[in-house]
Amino acid sequence: MTKKKPDFSSKATHQAVLKETLQHPVTLAGGTLGALATSAALLFSLPPLALWLGASGLTLAGLSFLVNYFGRRDVFSARYIEAMHQKLKALRKQAIDQIHHDLTELMTLKGGEEYIEQAKSQFQKSHTRYQTLEGILGRKFSTSELAYGRYRGTGEQVYMNILDNLSQIIDLLQSIKEIDLDYIAKRLDNLKEKEELDPSDIEEQATLSNRLALRERQLDKVNELLTRNEEALTVMDETSAAIAQVPSGDKKSKQALQSAMKELAELADRAQHYHSP
Repeated sequence: MTKKKPDFSSKATHQAVLKETLQHPVTLAGGTLGALATSAALLFSLPPLALWLGASGLTLAGLSFLVNYFGRRDVFSARYIEAMHQKLKALRKQAIDQIHHDLTELMTLKGGEEYIEQAKSQFQKSHTRYQTLEGILGRKFSTSELAYGRYRGTGEQVYMNILDNLSQIIDLLQSIKEIDLDYIAKRLDNLKEKEELDPSDIEEQATLSNRLALRERQLDKVNELLTRNEEALTVMDETSAAIAQVPSGDKKSKQALQSAMKELAELADRAQHYHSP
């Protein structure tokens, strides 16, 4: 999956709010009118009325910006976070369907059974871990709160990163699916039984050994990604446990919740950079 993932960070939300504020119709119209009228008045020495219209337009644009940026920030933030949630939800649904199909097909990969079983287990566990985290967050926050949307988004990102790793694991396993271990072992045994190897035999021996080495390198990468997923599952467990222990309702609780989400947010950020093209 190479599509850029939705970003639920405070920085991304701030940028989205700023963009929507600047592109608000009143801000755009007032700013355009003000700039044009002021420029025309100064360039062509138009009557004071033109300059007044320009100043009025710029003032209107400024007031619109202030009202929307400071007065409606939460509305725009919530709108952005919900849009990102819907986008990530669609990506997740597509990924889940594809991974389920591909893992089922890979069950016949000889010598890769252990990796596939672990991948299947992570596929199931990542879903339940995310549901648990989402449920606990829903009990600690009102679902209309920005913090709930942002924290849920962070959990979604980690869940999606696990699915990304599983997709990459599938690609790696599929790339070695046609490497026939029995065939290679038989050919190498036959070559060893020869009293003398001609140049073509030596070349075949090297080629078969290279094929085995390629398979091992791909499996090493699979193992690395599986380990990374285990780390993510552990952090999700730790985050859910930490949030569950925080009492609801006061300022200190919100600070504790923010602290509980810190490691999960850092993990999501690391994975976001790792998967970026």
